[in-house]
Amino acid sequence: MAANYDAIKQYQKLYAQYQAEGNTAGMAAAHAAAEAERAKENYSGGADGGQHLSPDASGTGSPRSAESRSDAIAQLYAAQRESKLAALKSAYDRNMAELDAKAAELPEAYSTARNGAAAASALAQAGFNARAAGTGLNSGAGGQAALAYGNTLAANLSSLDQKQAQAVSDLGAQRQKLAAAYGSAIAQAAAENDGAKAQALYNEAVRADNSLVSASHAQATLALRKEDQQNALSQHSEEKALAKAKMLAAAGDFSGYAQLYGLTDEQLAWLKKVYAAENPKTARIING
Repeated sequence: MAANYDAIKQYQKLYAQYQAEGNTAGMAAAHAAAEAERAKENYSGGADGGQHLSPDASGTGSPRSAESRSDAIAQLYAAQRESKLAALKSAYDRNMAELDAKAAELPEAYSTARNGAAAASALAQAGFNARAAGTGLNSGAGGQAALAYGNTLAANLSSLDQKQAQAVSDLGAQRQKLAAAYGSAIAQAAAENDGAKAQALYNEAVRADNSLVSASHAQATLALRKEDQQNALSQHSEEKALAKAKMLAAAGDFSGYAQLYGLTDEQLAWLKKVYAAENPKTARIING
């Protein structure tokens, strides 16, 4: 299985991100996940991920054994999840703080508006009173005017109360929408992270299985190679022993055959007798 180099680059970016955040657990998880991809092509990136090292630096030729990195992958996705949730929480808190600030400004703003309306009403009535005195209007007209100004002021203050209540209600609705959106975003981020994590763990399981099969095959091949070498050495030794036995037998010495085939004393005696009959002169020399 070939390594996914795009995934390795992504893990390297995550490593740099976690390094900038001081998240050592995330750094370790990102590095381990990248190593899992590199292992598909039987190499390592080293401690910092920037190298290309053979997994067998000893030169023994031993094949790499299968190794599951499921724990490291789970740690990586846990770190990613925590990072996403922290970003969502930060945005939520910031938006809530903005709404709190707006809510805190409402009482003073509407209090100022009420005071302004009352002052405007009082100023308008004072102006009317001055004009009435100048034109000789009776007190009845002044009373009616005062009543009208009071009614207008009351209507203006009531309108301001309604607007303030509506503003408070709007802020409450925005809070509820923000809280709902935050909850939905958390659920979505968790689901996406868990789905990606499940896929990554499945891929790792497949990789580990393939690695185990490859390692087993390599071990079997290595064992067969060693057995062939041993058989070749054994065959060579037997051939040498047989050649020596033949050479000795040509001179009437059958000890080599006795060692190779486990001949008994009776069998050796019979071979010597046959040899002496076929080679009387040589036999007399051997026997002195």
